[in-house]
Amino acid sequence: MINRLNGLLGILILLVVTATMITPDYPYKSYVFVLGPLLYLLFYLGLRLFFSDFVPILAKTTVHSLVNQVFQVLCVHLLLMGIGAYDHPVNYWFIFLASGLAFVIPVTLGGFGSREIVFVFAARYLPIDATAAIAMSLLLYFIRAIVSFTGVYFLMYPQKILQPLSLGVIGNHRLK
Repeated sequence: MINRLNGLLGILILLVVTATMITPDYPYKSYVFVLGPLLYLLFYLGLRLFFSDFVPILAKTTVHSLVNQVFQVLCVHLLLMGIGAYDHPVNYWFIFLASGLAFVIPVTLGGFGSREIVFVFAARYLPIDATAAIAMSLLLYFIRAIVSFTGVYFLMYPQKILQPLSLGVIGNHRLK
């Protein structure tokens, strides 16, 4: 649970960062950046209050979470480039991160469709191509599904998880 909350913290921090860079101007845009440290402080206080054993590793896990989310955004950016959506990439990043919040809410099977709904509604307020955003989201969903499906092998052969990886034999020496 704490790992999921830390991932959510990473999404929220990046959402705050991208909120300062999206194209439409809005009141107090230059002050939004203070929300990032405030979110971290609130998470720290909550962790300290309820799960104090995890406080020493909070900074490390938060950095890990941020790196994971940055790679997610990089994947989104590359998918957008692949489908030819080059205008206002930060707007797409912002909506993708916001849709991550909708993805967490279990209203659909595996989150399918929840991100897409967010993209459709967000296209009313930000200059994005909703069709490109939905295509990117579906591509990402199917790529994740295919990669996750490879885990079925280990469900069928759980003993393979514990076996050391054998790299072969060179001469009389077996490599591991």
